[in-house]
Amino acid sequence: MPLLAPAPAPPKAAAAAAGLRGRRVLMVEDSMLAAMALEAALDSAGIEIVGPAGSLEQAMRLARTERLDAARLDIDLDGVLVYPAADLPAARGVPVAFTTGYDAASVLPARFRDMLVLPKPFSGEAAFILLRRMLGLQAPERD
Repeated sequence: MPLLAPAPAPPKAAAAAAGLRGRRVLMVEDSMLAAMALEAALDSAGIEIVGPAGSLEQAMRLARTERLDAARLDIDLDGVLVYPAADLPAARGVPVAFTTGYDAASVLPARFRDMLVLPKPFSGEAAFILLRRMLGLQAPERD
């Protein structure tokens, strides 16, 4: 086993991650710690991470050039709002969701009010459930 191999997902998270292997997800997150934790969870489920992008410029470049199945964007990138980068995958029909520590209703522009929002902090299981909803996948079986 390689030294830096991702840890296997906990049982509930593993069930929530079913069907996501090989999906390409744009991850936009300015918090290095949050990005690393989310990257480890997604990687453990075989999800291909595009990014992480920590700035609006990086996010826009990846959103323009990469093949994506979904895009998960932190609303506030060190004081810069991510909405111009969110417009790019949305215009291509790629499902977009946001994460934020703020009250989403007060910060989302009207054009994004129907998008999914995951409040911070969140678990790996919550991230998998969000991706399943974005991709229109049936909810995993519960014990």
